[in-house]
Amino acid sequence: MFMESSTDLRVKRTRRWLQDALRELLQEKPYQKIKIGEIVYRAEVARPTFYLHYASKDDLLISVFDDLFSDFREAIEKELRRENIDLPLFGTLIFNCVRKNAQGLRTILDAGVESLVEKRFRVILVDVQQPIKVIEPVATESEILVPYLDDFVASGIFALLKRWVKEDMVIPDETMGLIVANMGKGLREMVKA
Repeated sequence: MFMESSTDLRVKRTRRWLQDALRELLQEKPYQKIKIGEIVYRAEVARPTFYLHYASKDDLLISVFDDLFSDFREAIEKELRRENIDLPLFGTLIFNCVRKNAQGLRTILDAGVESLVEKRFRVILVDVQQPIKVIEPVATESEILVPYLDDFVASGIFALLKRWVKEDMVIPDETMGLIVANMGKGLREMVKA
């Protein structure tokens, strides 16, 4: 048991070093100009160690992005355990998470990898919406529309959060949450069972 625990700690520590190195390098230069060699040098790990943890530089960036939204996932899971689907709260939780991690998100958004992180954001939203879709089923004839609506909602929310961060988040999280809830309300009515 102790050996397994210490291995887990080493893995977490190494991943954190690699993520920190990438974040630091993103402050200095565009993502496209960052080389894996620079990341491992900055993290003080060997190149093979990088590949034990990540398949590519993009994979590392996605892990940094995922960490920014881990609080959001946890908060949504907590709400869903109560089987409470409060869409304004769902939206507010997104923007609470973004506010808390604004600097990290700003760094990623400024890195010139918008399409990569927008795709990942879609995956995150679809994942957290799966339990909601079970509680609020979609009409059979509308099932074909779901992936299109998921894309639409994810792109819309991503555009909102991107603008909100760039404008220094002056609008309250709750107001942004209401915008997201109202966006989703009409779409849900369209496909409701």
